[in-house]
Amino acid sequence: MDPANVPQAAEAMGAISSESSIQILNQYLNDPNRTVRETCEIALAKIEWDSSPEGKVHNTTPTPEDRCVSHAYHSLSLIRSNRVYTSIDPAPPTSGLLKGKPAPEALSRDSIESLRVFLTDPAVPLFERYRAMFALRNIGTNEAVDALASGFTDDSALFKFVSHRRTRFSL
Repeated sequence: MDPANVPQAAEAMGAISSESSIQILNQYLNDPNRTVRETCEIALAKIEWDSSPEGKVHNTTPTPEDRCVSHAYHSLSLIRSNRVYTSIDPAPPTSGLLKGKPAPEALSRDSIESLRVFLTDPAVPLFERYRAMFALRNIGTNEAVDALASGFTDDSALFKFVSHRRTRFSL
């Protein structure tokens, strides 16, 4: 495979979240290209998260049987319709923002600062930093966009690229 295409393929595998992709993604975790390694790391973490209890609840699609239970279907529809962005992101926002629009407590300066610190901490796994990034994007206030822009100083070209792309959509 052309090395230039590996990051896009890895991101797509993470979005599809098929466990059959794990072996392929693992093969590229030691690739000499940092962008390839990081994209595969994020895709693997996304597949793992999608298989977690939180991920399963978040990604549940109503079955025909669910539709018969109008309350459950209505609740799920409200959750899905409340999403602010329709993009398929390489990581979900942090847990408090999975359902779309932020709760008032997520808009506090302390919450935004906490997400900014998490976003810019290179000791935090990249997938978790992405979750903070998408949470800040979803909050969308001027303070959140400023915090999101702090990701531009990261030494990862991939992180800077995604951070820039997400900030642009928040303005």
